[in-house]
Amino acid sequence: MDIEQTYGINAKRSIYIVGVTNTDTDDDIIVSLQTIGTVAKVVRLQNTECANTAIAEFDSEMPLAVLELNFPLQIPNVNDATVTWHVDSVNTLTYTTS
Repeated sequence: MDIEQTYGINAKRSIYIVGVTNTDTDDDIIVSLQTIGTVAKVVRLQNTECANTAIAEFDSEMPLAVLELNFPLQIPNVNDATVTWHVDSVNTLTYTTS
């Protein structure tokens, strides 16, 4: 599967987030990541292999250049202190053609 074509994202600007539940909103994700960069898009993965997973695409490659030095990492949900998401590069999720 080519993640860029399947989900319409740019892998060089995207991270995947594991642990996102149905009660976590896209706004929760955007606000929680805003200290890292501006999120341009949030895509929820709906298949059974990737349940509770989302992809967040930033508006530039800069946030990933900084984050990738620390992957994998934990990001807290700023709206619910009891929730922490596992974050990594989408390239560890699957491959891309770019």
